[in-house]
Amino acid sequence: MMLAGNMFGGFFSYQYKTIGNSDPNVNNDLILSEAASVSGIVQFITRLSIGALYDKLGFKLIFIVLMVINTANAFICYHVRKIMWLYIVCIELNYVVLAGIFALFPAPAIKTFGPKYGPQVYTLILLGAPASSILDMINIKVLYDIIGEVPILAIGGVFSILALIVLVSFSERLDV
Repeated sequence: MMLAGNMFGGFFSYQYKTIGNSDPNVNNDLILSEAASVSGIVQFITRLSIGALYDKLGFKLIFIVLMVINTANAFICYHVRKIMWLYIVCIELNYVVLAGIFALFPAPAIKTFGPKYGPQVYTLILLGAPASSILDMINIKVLYDIIGEVPILAIGGVFSILALIVLVSFSERLDV
């Protein structure tokens, strides 16, 4: 789920400026740079909030919301790049999801596998992030010139849907 959940977010965080500046009528590098700066604050708030939300709502519901946002973002971000404020919302939502994923997994790992094995399991879960980065690099180096940005963004959306499918196959033990 970590790998699939990060596929779109990683790619978009590497490419949002390229995508945003791909339309000559909208090319505004300064605004996009400022949006990235604001995303640090967005990530900070998200990471602080996830713990409290996890205690109230549980893992599944929060992860479902994150993946629905991720999927929607993957399929609309390219098409709204001409509307700068909406594109900035897409950028910030991307960073909400990325921060949320990383903040969400430690608690269920500890609750499910205990204090002795939970941190070890979480370390293994974290391997999904660099794996998704490697797949994103392959997308950029191999597929980007062949199929372009929009299909690669859609691939990220499909991976988010796959993360949802994996999630619903788990028992509620994640919310113990």
